[in-house]
Amino acid sequence: RLPKQIEELEEVIEQLHASMSQADFYQQSGEVIAQAKEQVGELEKELEACYQRWEKLEAVG
Repeated sequence: RLPKQIEELEEVIEQLHASMSQADFYQQSGEVIAQAKEQVGELEKELEACYQRWEKLEAVG
């Protein structure tokens, strides 16, 4: 379950980064841009927590 969750988070983050790298992304309202950046930040925190959990599980064996 954890590897699948990590994979899904990585895919969503990658898609958001791709969207944010488009020239027209920053033509949107500041609110939309801020929401996208906040969403990426939250997903990256969640991904980091998943990696830490995985490391703990591997250490336990």
